[in-house]
Amino acid sequence: MIFNRIHIENLFSYYGSHEVFLPKPTEAKPITLISGRNGFGKTSFINSIKLLFLGTSSLMTDDVQIGRKLTQKTYLLGNDQYWQGIFNAQARKEDAKKFGVEITWTEKKGKVTAKRFWSYNFGEIVPHLEITTDFVEDGLGNNKKIDELEEAEEFLTRRLPKEITSFFFYDGEKIQAMAEAQQLGLIQNIEKLLGLAAVDTLQDQLRNAIRKWKSEGNSNKERANLIKLNSLMSQKEAEKIGTLADHNEFEAEIDVLERDIKKHERKLASFQTLAAQQDSHHLKMRMETARKNYENICERIGSDLPFAAPLWASLALVDEASTHLKAAAGDTSQRLAEEVKAIFLKLPAKLLDEPPHAFPQLTDTQKNLYRKKFENILKQYTETPIISYFSLKPPEIGALSERMAYYKEAKNERKRIADDLREASRLNRDWQQIRFELEEIEQLSPEYIKEISARKEALKKLENEKEALILKLGACKQKISSLETELKRLEYEIKAQESNNKRLEINAHHIARAEQAQNVFESYKTQLRIKYREDIELAVNKYVKKLLDSNNLIEKIELNENFELRYKDKKGNDIGLANISAGMKQLVAQGLLWALSEISGNNVPVVIGTPMARIDREHQENLLKIYFPQAAQQVILLPTNSEIDIEKYKILKPWINGEFRLLNPNGQNTTVECDVEMYSLGDA
Repeated sequence: MIFNRIHIENLFSYYGSHEVFLPKPTEAKPITLISGRNGFGKTSFINSIKLLFLGTSSLMTDDVQIGRKLTQKTYLLGNDQYWQGIFNAQARKEDAKKFGVEITWTEKKGKVTAKRFWSYNFGEIVPHLEITTDFVEDGLGNNKKIDELEEAEEFLTRRLPKEITSFFFYDGEKIQAMAEAQQLGLIQNIEKLLGLAAVDTLQDQLRNAIRKWKSEGNSNKERANLIKLNSLMSQKEAEKIGTLADHNEFEAEIDVLERDIKKHERKLASFQTLAAQQDSHHLKMRMETARKNYENICERIGSDLPFAAPLWASLALVDEASTHLKAAAGDTSQRLAEEVKAIFLKLPAKLLDEPPHAFPQLTDTQKNLYRKKFENILKQYTETPIISYFSLKPPEIGALSERMAYYKEAKNERKRIADDLREASRLNRDWQQIRFELEEIEQLSPEYIKEISARKEALKKLENEKEALILKLGACKQKISSLETELKRLEYEIKAQESNNKRLEINAHHIARAEQAQNVFESYKTQLRIKYREDIELAVNKYVKKLLDSNNLIEKIELNENFELRYKDKKGNDIGLANISAGMKQLVAQGLLWALSEISGNNVPVVIGTPMARIDREHQENLLKIYFPQAAQQVILLPTNSEIDIEKYKILKPWINGEFRLLNPNGQNTTVECDVEMYSLGDA
């Protein structure tokens, strides 16, 4: 892995967008120098690189030493005066919407661009991780692009597991702690760096071999005891195998019974009248209730639907009648005819029968003649107009119009009647259905009822058999659990017996070698542990001697099975950590990192801030001449001018392939100057 380009945007002290195009390292010139004063952005640069591979994992957030744990959101945005967050304060103040880091590198497979950033809107943060390659990564993404968060994290982990980033990207001032970190975390990280794997089967094979060698070489008494334990264990294992067979047989029988039970249940379900047969009295009661409900609603409908039922049912008929009534009510000729009729009823009597009378007096025949003539004359005025649809008087027309208006507007009443009719229809159906079911029940044949009864009995018998088998199955499970506990106890006793037999040293060579390997496998599940430990120990001693050439105190550094460092003097005695200076511890840690990088074969750039830390001048020259030029294929150093003065710069210069300078006058706006030498040697 060779970094080609690093792009930082609104992270830490980097406000805005900053790109650093790194020169390609060579074997002769592997070092890139990025110099700057304290507070100018060197730590921010290293943390930006670490952030790409670690994200907001605890390995990153716990590195903020403010005496408290940080949540992911607090780590990104800050919380108070103790921690302002990784989101650049000026960018956040100016409402920037994005912050993150992007690195392009070259590896054996091809070119990779990894981009981790966070979008920020209205106080909400959304994380993003995108990987773009010019090759296809097996099992991850498609079309050479991975933007699903978990798959992108897996891609980065394959290149550099999170737990070992501190071996490659670190601050020299903190490296001493690595040499003193005798803890499980360091052990696990070294395991991941070396790519160690668990091999459980190898432990079992080794345990069996040790048991065989010890049983072959023990005294008769110890051998008899061991044979007895092994025999008892074999007996228990056989008993467990037999119980497992019973367990499996019971499960198979239960499975068969469950199929038979389902078959009987389906058959009984097909007898649709079974449930009703068990409750025919209830059906009769339901039928009587349904009949009464139907009769009651029919009675209510009959009283609510008089002769005007068509008017309730036909809104269109009511509308048409209302239209004609309105026309008739507005017809003046009809009103005139009614008035003329009223006059005609009075006029003949007043003319012919009331004084003064005609002289000579008119006869009855003459009077009838005149009445007839009046009738004929006024007939044309008293006939109902042709356009009228009704033979009604105006008052009758008005009353009828009001009635039609009532029927026309009575929507709720019409709905109520319609609902009653539908309910009556439903109740009638229910009544008839219950009658049908009751008739079917009463017609069941004795054979049919007998078959149902027989199937119920068979079903009950099957269920009882199933319940009995379930109890037996439970007993088997309990017995298996008890046997497993007993087997674990016997295994422990056998192991203890084997440990006792060990003192006899029969087959000592084989047992010693096997138990040494067993301890390693039981602790870390790997065959390669011892080999790596020895290789690391050799490499550590080789590199520490190169770096710590003025040392007369430490003769040898040993690593125990937990990769813990032990310092030995010339007589082979342990040297206490308190007797070793901070600078020596840092050089030892530097040698350990160098050894781990070589043994692991991880081709990852090494990025070091504060590279000189507390080391004295003579040993600093060893770092400049020996370590930095060989630490990795690509080495990025971020020193201050106090760490690397012009004399040290001259020593390092032959291995430098490119230089950059960091500026940050206000503390929140780091800028990167390209191709700027730390010192001008022409002026020296």
